[in-house]
Amino acid sequence: MSGNIDDYFRIGMKVTRKSVKLFSDFYSSDIIVASPLGLRELIEKERSADYLSSIEILIIDQLDVLAMQNWNHLKLIFEHINKIPKQSHDTDFSRVKPWYLDGHAAYLRQSILLSAYETPEIRSLFNKNLLNVSGKQRIQSAWAAAQVPEGIRQASVHFAQLHY
Repeated sequence: MSGNIDDYFRIGMKVTRKSVKLFSDFYSSDIIVASPLGLRELIEKERSADYLSSIEILIIDQLDVLAMQNWNHLKLIFEHINKIPKQSHDTDFSRVKPWYLDGHAAYLRQSILLSAYETPEIRSLFNKNLLNVSGKQRIQSAWAAAQVPEGIRQASVHFAQLHY
């Protein structure tokens, strides 16, 4: 196996008109790419998650894989996301949108959850934490059954049900 397979990563990126600065401080970052474990460690180390207060677009990929890891990391992040910050952290208040100060950021955040399959934890996350006022949509792929070509014999074996 090649590449970085570490489940403890976090990187901030600042985007300007002429450049992209990697490894920027989260408080000045426009984009944060991180694993739940990486964010949790930072939240516990700094005892603050004010940088998660202004999340406008949230994308979580491979949610089914995260469900097999420690789901509490993800729950902790959702407890801190879009909350009113405790400190200003050199914020440019001319860029702060009024609905953030009114506590409505969670209702305007666009969230995309991607998973190979659904679990009760994922459904709960969808139902309880995605609060967008425009609504939410759940898309599930349906696959048609494969047709077995003629001449191929199909066999099915019935297993007796065990009762304990």
